[in-house]
Amino acid sequence: MQITEHFSREEFRCRDGSPYPFRWVDDRLYPLCQALEKIRAKIERPLKINSGYRTSEWNENVGGAKSSQHLKGLAVDFRCINKKGERRIGAKELHKVVAQMIEDDEIPDGGLGSYTFHCHYDHRGQRARW
Repeated sequence: MQITEHFSREEFRCRDGSPYPFRWVDDRLYPLCQALEKIRAKIERPLKINSGYRTSEWNENVGGAKSSQHLKGLAVDFRCINKKGERRIGAKELHKVVAQMIEDDEIPDGGLGSYTFHCHYDHRGQRARW
């Protein structure tokens, strides 16, 4: 099921195979995908979803926080897809772009985390940084 032009519900399924809950698509997944579309447009590159929705079992297996926004379908871990010959956009630079977009009110504030290979963004309803 296509959510926005470049993102589908299937991309956000739990890595254990559990689907993203259909009841959350309109009020949780659609706004998240809208923000990702804006990020994608800003960096002019496709994005790869590493992790979207997580079941509690999967979240525990991967060492996720007990109150992870992934459990609520509000979070995404993603990275930039870099093609050979292009200037690489890594996780730290992607994090900086997202932070600036939040500061410029281009996308909603929420959780923003920087990791070695990906960036985390969520719609938790309050500012959180790590």
